[in-house]
Formats: sequence, C-alpha cells, structure tokens
Amino acid sequence: MSSDFIFGIHDFGGEEHMRAARKPGWIVFSEVVGHDPNDLTGKDYSSLSRHGLGVIVCLNNGYFPQGTLPPSSEYANFARRCANFVGASKGCSRWVIGNEMNYAIGRPRLASALDTRRHFGDAPAGDPTLRSLPGRFSALLSASDREAILDTVEGEELITPQLYANCYGMCRQAVHALEGHEEDQVLVGAVAPWNTQTVYPGNPSGDWIKYFQDILLQCGASGCDGITLHTFTHGANPTLILDNSKLPGFPQHHCHFQAYRDFMHAIPVNMRQLPVYITETDQAGPWENVNRGWIQAAYAEIDRWNRQNAQKIRALVLYRWPQLDRWHIKGKEGVIEDFRAALRHDYRWNVETELVQPERRVERQPDIQPEARPNLQPEKPVERGPTRVVEERQEVGVTEEMRMGRGMVYRVQWLKGKPPSPLYPGQVISFPVTVRNTGTIAWPAGGPQQVSLGYHFFQNRQELPYPDGSPVLTELPNDVAPGETVTIDAQMVIPDRPGNYTLVLDLISGGENWFQTMQSDILTRWLSVSKAPQTADAEKAVEPEAETVEQERVTADPAPQPETTPGLQVRAEARSSSAPHGPPIVDIASSLPRGKNPFALRTPDQIRRLVICHTAAPSGVPIQTVAQAHISQGYPGIAYHYFVLESGEILQVAEIEAVVNDEAEWSLTGVNICLEGNFDEAVPPPAQLTAAAQLCAWMLPRFQLTAESVVGMCELLDTSSPGNTFDYGPAWKRALNEKIIQFLTDSPLSPPAEGVGEETPGPPDDSPAVTEPERIPAPKPPIEDVVERLPRDPQRFVQREAVDIEFIVINHTAAPPITPLQTIAAAFHRRLPGILYQFFIASNGAIYQTQPLMEVVDGRVPYIARAINIGFAGEFSDDIPTPAQIKSGRQLIAWLMEEFPQLTLASIRGVNEFINHTSPGEQWLQGRRWKDILINAVRTGDDAIATVDATPGGEPGPGSKGLEPGSSQAANGRMELIGGEDEQSQGGVLGAQEQPIQRELVARPQIRDISHELPRHPTLQYRRRQLAAITNIAVHHTALPPRVGPEQIAQTHVDEDLDRGKSAWSGIGYHYFIPADGEILQTQPVELRTHHVDRHNSYAIGVAFAGSFMNGATPSPHQIHAGARLIAWLLQEFELQLTDVLGHNEFSYNATPCPGSEWLEGNRWRDTLMAEIERVQGGVPPYHYVLFPSEALMTETLEEASHYFDEFKPVAGTFLEDALQARYVTLVGAGTISTAEAERRLADAGVEIDHLEDSDAISAAQRLLQLAHDGRRFRSLLES
Repeated sequence: MSSDFIFGIHDFGGEEHMRAARKPGWIVFSEVVGHDPNDLTGKDYSSLSRHGLGVIVCLNNGYFPQGTLPPSSEYANFARRCANFVGASKGCSRWVIGNEMNYAIGRPRLASALDTRRHFGDAPAGDPTLRSLPGRFSALLSASDREAILDTVEGEELITPQLYANCYGMCRQAVHALEGHEEDQVLVGAVAPWNTQTVYPGNPSGDWIKYFQDILLQCGASGCDGITLHTFTHGANPTLILDNSKLPGFPQHHCHFQAYRDFMHAIPVNMRQLPVYITETDQAGPWENVNRGWIQAAYAEIDRWNRQNAQKIRALVLYRWPQLDRWHIKGKEGVIEDFRAALRHDYRWNVETELVQPERRVERQPDIQPEARPNLQPEKPVERGPTRVVEERQEVGVTEEMRMGRGMVYRVQWLKGKPPSPLYPGQVISFPVTVRNTGTIAWPAGGPQQVSLGYHFFQNRQELPYPDGSPVLTELPNDVAPGETVTIDAQMVIPDRPGNYTLVLDLISGGENWFQTMQSDILTRWLSVSKAPQTADAEKAVEPEAETVEQERVTADPAPQPETTPGLQVRAEARSSSAPHGPPIVDIASSLPRGKNPFALRTPDQIRRLVICHTAAPSGVPIQTVAQAHISQGYPGIAYHYFVLESGEILQVAEIEAVVNDEAEWSLTGVNICLEGNFDEAVPPPAQLTAAAQLCAWMLPRFQLTAESVVGMCELLDTSSPGNTFDYGPAWKRALNEKIIQFLTDSPLSPPAEGVGEETPGPPDDSPAVTEPERIPAPKPPIEDVVERLPRDPQRFVQREAVDIEFIVINHTAAPPITPLQTIAAAFHRRLPGILYQFFIASNGAIYQTQPLMEVVDGRVPYIARAINIGFAGEFSDDIPTPAQIKSGRQLIAWLMEEFPQLTLASIRGVNEFINHTSPGEQWLQGRRWKDILINAVRTGDDAIATVDATPGGEPGPGSKGLEPGSSQAANGRMELIGGEDEQSQGGVLGAQEQPIQRELVARPQIRDISHELPRHPTLQYRRRQLAAITNIAVHHTALPPRVGPEQIAQTHVDEDLDRGKSAWSGIGYHYFIPADGEILQTQPVELRTHHVDRHNSYAIGVAFAGSFMNGATPSPHQIHAGARLIAWLLQEFELQLTDVLGHNEFSYNATPCPGSEWLEGNRWRDTLMAEIERVQGGVPPYHYVLFPSEALMTETLEEASHYFDEFKPVAGTFLEDALQARYVTLVGAGTISTAEAERRLADAGVEIDHLEDSDAISAAQRLLQLAHDGRRFRSLLES
C-alpha cells in the first residue's frame, strides 16, 4: 500500500498511465466523512493498492460551509468517525486529517448555509469547493484587500494551530488504536500557501509558514506520523517551477512552486525524519490543453530535492483527473502527454542523498576554499552513496558507473594553489598546493605508478618547453587514499623571460600519464614575470613575499612590458594592486560575508563578456550590506566581481573564478561589474565612469574580448540594470564604450593575451592576425604623391614621431569607386585640415599618398593620431575591394611594416574596430570578411590569396556556386579565380597556410523576409542587441499542426493571455520559420532580442519548424534540408560551432518538451538535422536526391508518400543545381527545363538516374509507396 515513485494523481482515472509506464505512484482521494460517531461506513481502495499504487485519503468533516474540521466541541466525535471510516476501509494506510485549515472556507460555521453564501457569494462556475476565490491566496492581494477579507462571519470558528493539533492528536490516537492499523500514517493536513486569513496571537500577519510550523510544534515529534503540503505556480509557464521570486509583503517567502521549500525549511529539526507528501499541485488556474513541460519540470524539481536532502518528499500529486471541477486533466491530451513524458524518468523518493554534510568538527578555514573547478556544468544526477565530511578525509560518492567496474578513475579536486608574487625570470620557487583525491584509486607516493605534481607554462597559447626537456615534478609526501586531502610543497622553475604566462597545474601517474588526459580537472593560474631588479643585492631581491591572502591576484597588466614590476601591498584586511595601464584595485573579497553554500567555480576561459550593473540604491550603502542582501536572496555571496564606488575607487569583491549561479549565462560567462548608485534617471559621475572604463579596458585583453563584449545586465535578463539611462536618454553606454576604446588604444600595442585553461593549447582559429610570419623584405610599391594637389591647411595639421605609429587603419570612402579623389578630399576639408587618409587606393589598384606620414588631422583621436590611415575607393557593405585593390593594399601594408618594425598583422584594423562606425563596410568583419582576405595576402606575400572570394581560409568549392550569377559578388569571384595549372603548380599554397575555418563556403539560402507583414503589438517593442552577442541558435517546434502558419502564431504571441499567465509580446518570438514545404521565412530581424528561450533571449537566434514533433512525428525531409542550409549559413555568418545549436529544452531553466519528444529520444531528429548541417558545411553532396518539377507537386508527394521519405530519408527538392551534386537522383521532373535536358546535365555530372516516369502527384506517390513496401529505394537502379 505504498509506492517507491513520486508520481501521483488526485482521484481515479490517471492511474492507468502510471501502470503503463511501470511507475505505479500515488492516488489521493478527498472524502467527506462528517462527525457522526455512529457512522460505520468506509470505502474499498484495494483495486488500486493490489496493483502497487499507494493510496492517500484526506478525511474531511465536510466542505464549505460545514468546514474541513467540525467545531472544536465535536472533535471527539470526528475522531471516532475517522477511526470508523479507517476500520471499514480497505487498501489504504495513509490518512490526512483536514485540508487547508487556514483558508477561511475550511472553517466550521454555526450560521446557516444561506447566510454564509451571502457573505462569500455563489460558487464560481466549475468550482464547487471555492478553490478559486481571491482570498485563498490572499498574500498575493494588496494590503488593503488582505485586510478586508479578514472580516469573519458570525458563528465561525478559526482553526488555530492549537485547535488543529488537538483534533489531529485525537484522530491519530483513535486510528492507531484499531487492530491492524497501529502502523498507519496519520498525516498533518496541508496548509494553504499564501493564505493570511488565520490571524492569532503570535502571528498577527497570518503568515502561513508560521501557522504550519506552529502546528508541528504543537504536535511534537513523537505525536506526528507525517506531513502533507500544497504548492502551485500562478501560471502555466514551466519556468515558474524554478522561479525564486518573493512576495512583496512577505519577502522571505516564495510566490510560486518553490513555496514547498519554505514549508520544508520550516519543519522543526527533530521532525525531519518524517515522510512528506505534496498532495496537491497545479498551475492555480485550469490546466491548459498544451504540453508545456510544466509537469516534467515539477517532477524534476522534486527529484532534485530528494537527491540533495535527507528528508524525502514521497509524492507530488497532480490535481485532479476527473471532470469534477475546472481543474480536470481528463480529456486534455497536451497535459496527459506532459505527464507521460515525466513518467519516462525513474523518479523515486527513496534515492540516496547525494551529499549529506553534518556539522564539521573543525572551524571552516578561509584558506581551504576551492580555487578552481574547470568543469562547471552540474553533473547529471546519478545514484550515489552519502558523502561524509570530516576533518581530513571525505568519503567519495560511489556512482553506478563505478559499481559496474567502469569507474576506476583518477580524479582530483584543487583546494589551494597560489604562486607567490613578485616573480622573476629563472627563479626557483616553492608554494603549497592542497588537493583532494576524489577518484577511486589511491595515489601512491612511490613505485612504478607514483603520482606526482607537475606543471606546464603557456604563452600566447603555445606551450613552453621544459628547461632540460623533462617535466619538473614534486613528489607526494605520502600515499593519498580516495577521499583524503594532502598538501604538496610544489617546486617550480619560472620561465627565463619577463612577460605574462599561463600556468597549468596537473598530477601525473608513472611519470607519463597526466590526469588531464584521463578527464580530471586541472588548475589554471595567470602569472606575471617581471624583470629582475638590477641591484647588488639581486639575490635577496628575488625572494618572493609571503602569501598573505587566500585568492590569486591576477596580473593587472593586459600587455606584458618587460620593464615593469607589478606592485603588491597589503592594506589592513584589503590589498591594493596596480600595474602599468591597469587601474588600482582594492581586494576586499575575503572580508565580505558569505552564505552557507559555497560559490560555484569556473575557469577563466569560460568568460565571454563583462556585465555592467548598478546597485539601484543610493550611493553610500555599505558593500557589506549589498553582500548580505544577495545572500538573503539565496546566493552564496555577493553576485558581483568588481564594485566601482562613486568616487572612482575600484573594489574587487569576489574572485574572478567565483560564480553565484553556474546555470545562468550572465553569471557563468560574465565578469560582473557593479557601479554604486541608481541610474534609472541619473548617470554615473565622470570619475566613476572613467574608473569603470579603465577596469573594462584592463580586463578585455586578458580574456581576449573586444569592446563589444561589454554589455548591460538588461541585455541578458529582463531587468533595467544598470539603469534606464544606460541605453536611453543620456545613453551612457556610448560614453563608456568610447572611454574603453580610448584606454585600449592608448596602451602600447602588444601581442594578444595568452589563452588560459586550454586543454590543448594551439593557435587560435578565429583570426589570421595572431600568428606573425617571419618578416621578409618588402619593396616600396609604386606610389604617386598627390599631397600638394589636394586641398589642405598645413598649419592645422598635428606633427608626430615615427614611434607614435601603432596601427594601420583601413577605411572605405562609402562612395562610388569612380568618385574623384579631389572630391573626396574636398569633403574632408570642409571640417578637417585635409583628407583623413595618408594613402588612397583607387579601384584599379593605383596607390596615392594623400598626406605626409608624420602629419595627422587630429592629435587626440587614437585611430588617427597613432595610425596610418588607408582609404579604399568604394562602398563595401555588400561588396569587397577589387582584386587590384587587395593586391595594392597588400604591397603597401607590407612596405609600411618594413618601414615601421613595431607594426604587426595585429596592427591592421578597421575604423569600426575603434568606434561605432560603418567603415570599412559590413563585409570587413562579417559576410565575406575582406579583413581576412587582406591579412592573408599580407601574411603570405602571395596575390593568389586575394583571389579567393570566400570566407576566411576557404577556397572555391561546391558551396560557392550558390552565388547569384548576376551579382557583383559572382563577378568578383570570376575575376579572382586562378587558372587551374597555375594554382596546382603552387603546391597547395592555400592548404599550407594557416586557415582559421576549414570548411566550404556556405551560400546564403533563399530566404523570404515576411517580418514586416506579421502582426505586431501597437506599442511594445523588442530590445535591440549587438550581433556580436549572438552565441547560440535555438531550435523550436510550433507544437501545432504544420498548416498553422507564422501569421497565426505571431498573433498568439502578440496577444495577452492571462489565463495562461502570458503577457503581451511585441511580435512573433522566432527569427526564422520553416513551414512543411521547406521554404525559409524570416519572421524577425536577428538583431532583435525576441522572446523564445527564457533567460537566453539576448544571445540566441530562434528557428522554428512548423509542426508538433511528438509521438513519432518528425519534420519533413524538406524541412530538414532547408533548416540545415539555414543553420549552416547562420553558423558561418556568426562564427559559431555546431555545438552552439541547441533545442529549446537543452537550454538551462527551460523545462519544456520543445522541439518535441522526438528531438532527443525516439526518432532523434536532432541527429538527422545535425548530420545534414555537417553535410552542408562540408560541401558533402547528398547521397540521394528526389528532383521534382515544382514545389506544388513535391508538397503533395511528400504528404502522400511520407513513408518512403521516412524510410530512406532522401533530400527532396526542385533545384537541379543541388541534384547535380548527388550520387543518385530519382527524377520526377526538372521544372523550367525539359526532362531530357535535366538527364543530360545529370549524366554529364556523373549522377546515376532513377526514372520515376510519372508526372502527377498520385501516381508518383503510389510508385514511391510501392518501393517502400518492397523495401527498395530505386525502381531501376541497384545501390552499390
């Protein structure tokens, strides 16, 4: 009569789904028994219990107005009646006494039913028990409304905690007195969450959690068998399951599903061994007939609780199955499918707790906090044994994998390891490193498998060789068993040259097997090695200072300068450090309050952005108060990493590796910088803004980020932080970015910051400007000096020195290429002393010197004062410079690099890399990326590079024939192609070069933009975002029949739907829409931050496939083909990887079935889509193509012969160009050309043709279906 599973349904009807899934859970019944002591009736529940289902029965005196309990004078009779019912019933051993006793509707009333109905009104439709009255969840009302409903009806009796405990005790005693029922569980009735109607001495606010706790305290640990709870969300959005929002009037209590945690935490410590059952849960309103994943998310959350806590929740019961009121589930297939999906999981309440941490026997030491955890993603819950924390040894959780013999592993947890500072070249140092053995194998301190500590140094992503060719290892002081902790005195030789380095610590077994290669964690640290002081006492000078603080202080210098020595001084409890070009920072992290839970940890290479916030409080609020406020919200400590005071002083308030929520992108991937103050109306003062810019400019090179990586929190979450003035009105974001760029360009140019935490360090793959080739002499190209022939005011020019030149800045004229140079110069002369450029390259490749090299038009702007500016004739938003211009640009830049040795390939930048400007055109950094073409040409000194009209590193291939024949892009491509023999004679120059992207050019697919045709909200507008912020593509299904188009969906998205808890949206949430016929529709510009993936909208593009892909259904082959072409092109445009494509339900905090149950399970259409994307990316031709003469015929055939396409999965289409790439083609027709011409062209391309010889849809479909029935792909061919 019990169940191991947590699944449950209220009332008969849903049990068959649990039995079918072999997950017999719980059935809850609510019975009205009255309080007649002579009533001996009962009920038989054995038809359920004998099938393994657990039964819970709630015993009520009655419903409104009789009361869930009778008047206190009748408690003894009620107890006898409950015992009579139990004794006469079969198949149940769990009995709940009363229900929602604090809800006024449950109070017993002496007044007539008519009088009470007059007070409360008639029962709403579909709500005979008055569950929907506003007073039930009165805490959600305004204070005045709450006060109004406190009025009591004459003759009613409040059920105070003491009265309830008295009644419960009588009932429990009466039931246990029955023979055969001594061990029955008599359970405390559930308290109505968010209900404030029961006010009594000691609880003037009617706090429901206190009411609940007071009942338990009255009952006592020995007088209670178990507890029941209720919890709900106020809406159907599954994200509300994990929503941590609190109530304004009760800021300590959750306002959605997480309210169950408030109850659990309120259970007295001596009662935390009792069973708990959640006997009611729903969405507050009627269930929508849609599978939103709400039920799946709810059960996953309770399973999470059970795995992490000792007191188990044995049931989560959905209210309710039969059509007895408006909350029924029966007949709602969407809800039922959600329940079935949840039943696929093995959610049991009796799982072992993954981590049980009793109170430690020693005080927590501040220097034993973990400093690194490279794998930040939370592990999937596994069945693990309990873990004990003692002074020196920690039991290692044993996973199922280990039990099966596959878990003999080396694992290490890094607890401490901070090298001393300062450091000098060639220095031999030692410092303590503390680690814990979290694997299953002991670490021997000697013998053939001896475990030692080793290290690697990296600079500019390249590993440095060891001084004598062998790693420097430090032996363990003793053997270390699993669970034990050891401190090692690490020995290390510092590199022999000053600079910035990445240090990687790792353990090694047997002198050759590094733990990292066995999937264990490493510890990454940044070091700055300074030039040794030139003093007579140099020997003493290199002695490192003692370690004075726990956490590492990362070097403050973004560009290593050999002559500098990072300063380090300790001030009281805080440390201030500064380095050249880095702002002074006071580290107070260790002095701030911390919560009970530790910070999650990340490695620096996971950082992708700097996130700006404000406190939204007046200046002067102590930072300790801010930290404490964050802790009270459930965070382990302050959520920021840096805090910029109004005065401009910068505080480091958390370690850079520390994150408060490793499932939230803003936390896991962001360095959070908070500015003191509230900027909803004001703006930061100059000192504060300047300090924030200095901090950002110092940090960006450390993480290889650009100024575009600095974002406001409002760009990641639905919040106004860092204030309304950040983007609007004064829009101080622009001022911040300008200052950041100014500080970046004012710093001496240096090699890019080295990578951090790479598993396999190597050259970067996203820019050809990182690896510097050996310099080769470059002659001066033909240059015509026209300086004196152009309008200019010589006296207004600013003089500079050769050493001032740090950049080569590329411009476009943004005018037709035939525009005379004199006209361009005259336009500049109207506002400047003369033309901006030092050189000008005409469309035919002619180079003109337009200004002296040592004179500039402005000495204040870095990209002018510190750069040689080159103007290319033309407008490059859609096109790129001519081959002659690329060749001349290559020759000119190579000569300039010879003349100015400080210039490198990294010095070549566009204007738009300094300021918010379009020059040198949109194609400079995206699209055809002519920056890469130009740099590749300079790098190799070979003009052949300039002829490749493709994405970086790509030579012409199959993908390139998707260009429009009449476009200028195609024209340039024809002009730039290399003769076959000449190209071959170069011995594969292209293949030998360093190429960032080794894949074919993906042509832009045909996309129809309907974004301006779809319904939009009259006033709401989506926020805009920077294209550089895009990091993911989210795949959706519409969860509707495929015939439902984007117009209807857009209207649904725009409309407010309070019953579903949905607010109005600006427009459709998806950026692209792929109907069943495979046409690609653009429904929103990608620069809009639409609503489609909760908490990830700021950086995800939404691609929706029309249809509901549940229960075996998958997208049509044409949808897969079109979606793959679209996504492959988007990946190319935004420089993303295939791993950046995720289904909606693969994003954190998105417990939804979208894009269908068949995405990851069943038919796994994710795998089909990914394989097709890879085929498109690699230029791999389709194996089998079915060529149709028209879209209409193809659509009809796909519908009629879906079994054939599901079975053999050919590509279906109407494009002969695509068919020419296939190995086999089933020819239905060829559209605009004759079948004979199509056959000729296919045969010339070496394609094998299978003739269907049918032209109408019915016969074509019948022929294909017959082939599928026969198990044959082709009619007249044999597959080889």
